[in-house]
Amino acid sequence: MSGLPASPSTHRRILWLLAELGVVFLGVFTAFMLDDWRAARRDDLRREQILSAMLQEYEAFDAELRRGLPLMIAFRDTFAHRRKRGERPRLQPLPMRSGFSTGAWEAMLQAGGLDVLDAGLIVQIEQLHSNMRAILAELDRFNRLTDAMLTPNLDASLSEFYDPETHRLRQRYWWYPWSLEFMTHSADELLADTDSVRTRLQAHLEGAPKSSP
Repeated sequence: MSGLPASPSTHRRILWLLAELGVVFLGVFTAFMLDDWRAARRDDLRREQILSAMLQEYEAFDAELRRGLPLMIAFRDTFAHRRKRGERPRLQPLPMRSGFSTGAWEAMLQAGGLDVLDAGLIVQIEQLHSNMRAILAELDRFNRLTDAMLTPNLDASLSEFYDPETHRLRQRYWWYPWSLEFMTHSADELLADTDSVRTRLQAHLEGAPKSSP
């Protein structure tokens, strides 16, 4: 015996139920999509902020290095050329006190932001920081030795710095020409490395999706 056909009211209730289920499903699906979209926007914004902060730091260091390198070259070349001519140039303090913050890099590491960079660039930045620390450490040593040995003797006779008979630089001041040569050579290489890192960071930033805060 076949069942009775469903009444029109039953059909309407089924249709309303299906419609309500469809609305609920659409709402849940839309909420998930919206959450994913917001998460993607947060990731894009985080990426842009990290890259921009790092790029600004390296641009600032690049500008400082470009200001200081000609000064170091002038000091080195003037001293070296006068020594080659047999002169006894007076040792002068280097009017350059430098420092560099790697705050953006350290903040990125603490925030687990290495995912915004490729492995090759990470290695290059680590090497750049290592070289940077070396030259800044030498500059700090140069300035400390200057404060301790040169500044108190600025008005001393040349015999303080050179042997009167041989005209050779006294051994206690050998650090002066060596340090100038080391810093000049290292700074020139560091400038090229900084340019390379800046170029690659800029490429990463330009390739990042643009997001608004």
